[in-house]
Amino acid sequence: MIKRGILINDAVHTGDNLDLLLKAYDLGTPEPKLNAFDLAGVDGTTDFTEAYDGTVYYSNRHMSFTFFAAGSRYNVLNVCQTLKQYHGLHVTIVFDDEPQYYYEGRAAVRITEMGGTYAYIAFELDAFPYKRSKTPIAFEHTVTSNNEEVTFTNQSSMPVRLSFYVDGVTDPAEENYRASFLVGNKSIYIPKDDFEETVESDFIVQRGETVSVKFNLRKVLNDKPVSFSSATFSIIHTRGYL
Repeated sequence: MIKRGILINDAVHTGDNLDLLLKAYDLGTPEPKLNAFDLAGVDGTTDFTEAYDGTVYYSNRHMSFTFFAAGSRYNVLNVCQTLKQYHGLHVTIVFDDEPQYYYEGRAAVRITEMGGTYAYIAFELDAFPYKRSKTPIAFEHTVTSNNEEVTFTNQSSMPVRLSFYVDGVTDPAEENYRASFLVGNKSIYIPKDDFEETVESDFIVQRGETVSVKFNLRKVLNDKPVSFSSATFSIIHTRGYL
């Protein structure tokens, strides 16, 4: 019998592996980090929450799961010990009701009640405010010249970090070249040996923000442009939701 529960660190499932029964849970709601002041001489509250960059940021969410273990004394103690090994550790969890997402944070494990052949176990998580998609999202583009521009819009609920994957370049005019991506006034260079590998950048795109991405092929020695017939690449990111 498959019991509903959580998968910890992609390794241990509370139902499938530990035979625990999920009795109660709370996925929590992250609180917004408000920057508001009740100033004298003006009506209402003066709210500067979005004054910095137009974005609302959130505190960690508190998640809790209550499990019931039953069986022989040996089995109950063994299950408790298995869960207690995660106490204080930074872990990821996947909840069976949302198998396409994962949460991550600092775990706390408490035995709230212990009997001869049963136990109630609380598994809590001080978690990052967003649940993240398990499968990264990739947008593929093909360009035919240097400085050709494509756009990326962050449709996630959280800021995202962009990664790039270069599939290949057709008919480059030089042998020693590398790819570059320009986002705003920042560039990332990807050596030819790193093509067909995902390369993470420092580019952070805020919620709802649209940025332009320019592809270039450059000589390794002097950074001059290299002409080509076509180049195919993907913009990759992991989405998060409240």
